[in-house]
Amino acid sequence: MKKVRAILVVVAILCAVSLVFTGIGCTAVATGTTAAAETTAAPATTAAPATTAAPETTAAAPQVLSVWAATEPESIDPAKIAWSHEFTLVYHMFDGLMRWDATVPGSKPALGDAKEIVWDTAKLKATVTLRDDIFWSDGKPVTAMDYEYAWKRHADANLASAYGSTMVDFFKGGTDAYNAVAKSIEDKTTIDLKATLDMMAVKAMGDKTLEFELARPCPFFDYILAFGTMVPVREDIITANGDTWTNDPKTYISNGRYVMTERKPNEIIVVQKNDKYWDKASNKIDTIEFKLLADENVAYAAYQTDEVSFINAIPLGEMETALASPDYIRGGLLGTYYYDFNVTKAPLDNAMVRKALSLAIDREYIVTQVTKANQIPAYAWVPEGIVDINDKTFRENGEDLIGKDLAKNIEQAKQLLIDAGFPGGKGLPKIEVSYNSNNVAHKTIAESVANTWKTELGVEVELVGVEGTVFNSFRQELKHMIARDGWICDWNDPTSMLDLLKSTSGNNHTGYKNPAYDALLEQAGMATDPAARSKLLHDAEILMMNDMPVAPVYYYTNNFMLKSYVNGACFSPLGNQFFWNCTITK
Repeated sequence: MKKVRAILVVVAILCAVSLVFTGIGCTAVATGTTAAAETTAAPATTAAPATTAAPETTAAAPQVLSVWAATEPESIDPAKIAWSHEFTLVYHMFDGLMRWDATVPGSKPALGDAKEIVWDTAKLKATVTLRDDIFWSDGKPVTAMDYEYAWKRHADANLASAYGSTMVDFFKGGTDAYNAVAKSIEDKTTIDLKATLDMMAVKAMGDKTLEFELARPCPFFDYILAFGTMVPVREDIITANGDTWTNDPKTYISNGRYVMTERKPNEIIVVQKNDKYWDKASNKIDTIEFKLLADENVAYAAYQTDEVSFINAIPLGEMETALASPDYIRGGLLGTYYYDFNVTKAPLDNAMVRKALSLAIDREYIVTQVTKANQIPAYAWVPEGIVDINDKTFRENGEDLIGKDLAKNIEQAKQLLIDAGFPGGKGLPKIEVSYNSNNVAHKTIAESVANTWKTELGVEVELVGVEGTVFNSFRQELKHMIARDGWICDWNDPTSMLDLLKSTSGNNHTGYKNPAYDALLEQAGMATDPAARSKLLHDAEILMMNDMPVAPVYYYTNNFMLKSYVNGACFSPLGNQFFWNCTITK
């Protein structure tokens, strides 16, 4: 779930010393530069000088890296990915117009399939020239039409993708197209789908030229162009195979560093160097085995026996041991762990009930006594480390929107339940709290929250474990009352969190729809003055937290284990891991 933003300051933020906000970056790094403001072009290359034949050497053994990717992905169709590990998989097999530069601490976008991107003076219209040497893994050239098709897929509401409405909102006509398709679905009417999607201002002008127009200026659009949902896909492959195109390495045609060579559901996804990739020489690892282990305890055991060399989660019971290990890596992570309130179901359709439940959560206890992983208690929605104006973060410029005095919070919560007609919790139905069952921590946190609600507010709670492979769709379909959730920002801008709760967001798992909230975000999107934009975004956060469709619990930190013989791994504070720069020294 994705990640970041304000182009002129993000690299400084990501490379800052503070691990709390920025993450550790790469285990072996080189410096990089930001793209030019108006024209982004690939560096010129010179012809290689003539050389004599190199002496014969013994070929080095292929470098194979095994890592824990997490559980079986719900999807690896770039248009449908939602979880952080799904993005990591896609980033290894696909490139967009821009790609992640994993040699830079925190990582940043660099040119990928684009040879040049030229913007007009208003930074709204862009003309992209594609590289001449980009090919799909089956040898066919990557074309501008592949991009037009892939991007316009997001406007097809039939896909029910988590990021569809978010992605099209950047483009002129994109939201209109999406809404027209969604209305046809709701009304059960037939429309000309192609003509409707063509409302979105993205157009291939031949094989090597792509033109697009934004709905409004976007200071972090380089990051959108490098985002995992914005990579190209092949229309002929998807038309021929439908949703099953991602299941078979023969049909999972990609254009990135690696190509999938093996997929065993709930076991493994194996990727190998893509011989057709234009920059294949920069890949240091030949093969990556992404192990799909549903249980973090199993993954931890696999790490102890060297079955995998990397894990991106540590079981609660092993945290103290992990913290003392030289393999432990901690870094910042721009995101929030929270609970979704399904506002369409009683009694959670009552804002007083939602506020009471949120106020009573003992956030300090959870991070110090339950998770014990250096997380930061969350007393607002936008996490620590998100950039804002005046060289300060959004949290520094804002205020706590939930009080830090737990005793006062609980007294206020009790009064709210009285005002809502449920004194001491009497009359409230049993509250169900759902969590993805593949992670013991989620259950343990939910048990702590449920205990507080019972002892302090008299609320009866039932915990419901849901299989991790279907948990996202479970939340999207609003099958829950309260559900554990978490969001890692897709770009370093407050909108990466605030946009989640727009009424049109595919990642809004609450049913919350407030036109006033949407309007504030729309006004912020059109604002050209940074101070005015910042105020609108802070006002939006205050309004939403007053409605309380979500209960923030803590701000994330990265907690990894990486074998000492693996060098060059790069960890983004946006929640992704990049392994192509790795070398193995054992």
